[in-house]
Amino acid sequence: MIGSDQEIAFIFPVYDDYELVKRLVRQIRQHYLKSELFCISDGTEDASFTEFAMTQGVNYEQGDRLKLPQYGGQWVKRLINLSTQTKAKHIIRVEGDTQIWRRFKKFPAADVAGTIAYSHKIQAFYPRGGCVYFSRQAIDKLLESVLNDDRYKDASIYSYPRYSAFRYAEEPRNEQPILLGDLVLGDAIARSGLNLKNWSEVSIQFRSEPPDNADRKYAATHPHR
Repeated sequence: MIGSDQEIAFIFPVYDDYELVKRLVRQIRQHYLKSELFCISDGTEDASFTEFAMTQGVNYEQGDRLKLPQYGGQWVKRLINLSTQTKAKHIIRVEGDTQIWRRFKKFPAADVAGTIAYSHKIQAFYPRGGCVYFSRQAIDKLLESVLNDDRYKDASIYSYPRYSAFRYAEEPRNEQPILLGDLVLGDAIARSGLNLKNWSEVSIQFRSEPPDNADRKYAATHPHR
């Protein structure tokens, strides 16, 4: 069951989507006024966001650009490492373009939960990154050592052309492959022996039409630009 706000913390990255992340923060604060929020930038800066984060009680850090295949699992590790700054029992990792519509009713009895998909590349199930639940046990196990494995530097498996073939119309074109963090996380979950389950309160799809959520069946949906 869901505990108090103080038992729940949210972690999320920001790159060039500062306005979307501001929307995300406002939505979280509408439903979780006292939860801790942790955000880290991936090599970009925005002075207005720094000020905004202070007004919303977001623990905000600026970091180097790591979401590139040559850094392997370090981007994923750095992000979930944010949760070591809180004593919250339940950690929710979200993306900037995720929408939070209401409070979650309950958390699955699992180490990790989300909208689950299967990848033939890694031959394992993985949670789509828009909204993922982690227990404290899962965070501790994932941070132990597995994410340091050089296998995650294999761009043929763990990267994709985010800003070329999959860019949004308003985004500048860039041929640099981007780390597929969802697959890194999925492989790390499998290799760590963690329990992964579907979370029925979230709907996380890739570049698809938003689900009919008029009745607030879903507490979180993604992506929505």
